[in-house]
Amino acid sequence: MHRGSCTSCICVWSRELIIDPVLTYGTYVGGSDEDYVGGIAVDGAGNLIVGGYTYSLDFPVSEDTFQTERAPPDPDQTNTFDSFGLKLSAD
Repeated sequence: MHRGSCTSCICVWSRELIIDPVLTYGTYVGGSDEDYVGGIAVDGAGNLIVGGYTYSLDFPVSEDTFQTERAPPDPDQTNTFDSFGLKLSAD
């Protein structure tokens, strides 16, 4: 994932990926810059929880999200990225 040439793709199968797997979760999400997934888990309700960080100024967010735009970098450029978390349901 570098300079928008690739984006995080998150897929989790409910069976081993051998023959005719069933895709339980799937999405394509990311911005035009570097995006990284740092952790993936499934919660007790069966939702997929994904956390990571992004350098993309246009990383997609929902209207009711806590922070709707990426934070601007510090003058010394020490925080040029922002974290993200997303939850996907199996339906």
